[in-house]
Amino acid sequence: MLYKFPYRKIVGNNWAYGYAVHGAACHEAVLDVVRKEVERCDYFKGFLALQSLAGGTGSGLGTIGWIPTASLGLRELYPTSYLLNTVVWPYRSGEVIVQNYNTLLTMACLSESSDGVLIVENDLADQICRRLLAIPTPSLHQMNQVLTNHIAAMLMPALPFQVLLYLCVCTYASYVSNWRSNSQAILPQVESMLDKAHRMFTSNAYVHQYATHGVDADFFQSCFLRLDQMVVNYKSL
Repeated sequence: MLYKFPYRKIVGNNWAYGYAVHGAACHEAVLDVVRKEVERCDYFKGFLALQSLAGGTGSGLGTIGWIPTASLGLRELYPTSYLLNTVVWPYRSGEVIVQNYNTLLTMACLSESSDGVLIVENDLADQICRRLLAIPTPSLHQMNQVLTNHIAAMLMPALPFQVLLYLCVCTYASYVSNWRSNSQAILPQVESMLDKAHRMFTSNAYVHQYATHGVDADFFQSCFLRLDQMVVNYKSL
């Protein structure tokens, strides 16, 4: 049995609306569902969340459970568990006009609380479908299959120091390299997003829509500083 959370609200691609309004309204109910799922586990090590970055629901509402709030978030409730987020990076051509704002705010917030952020790209999934799988017009389902296979390759097995991780039953075959580590591969996408978001912010474009729900200029500036520092850190790898 899986507990479902029947909360369907439209936030109009506004990160602040999903985060501050709907997020605050359903935060306790979401955490209650999470508690019930954790209690059903025979062996619990952590959370793997999957969310989008472009819109307001997956990014704004999806972020509320991960960061410290007036009521306890997942980090406070389960301080020794792993918190891992898998986020879907939007198309570079643009899905929604404020996607760079939403991506900026989500990534900045997750960098504070998450143990790791795995990034999968819509553009990359689209290219794999077209070039490698010879699908001229990939459907959303086909792209999701590519992304889920990509995530599974990175995460299975995910728990460290497991006996099966070091068990080789194929003596006739060589090892496959599945090593994953930090790299600078994501920097071009992050820097491009920051540049576009900063140009919009300096023009004061759409900022009032966020300020209406409590995400003001100071909030934006702190997020810019956080991600700018992240870029500096990655360039020093």
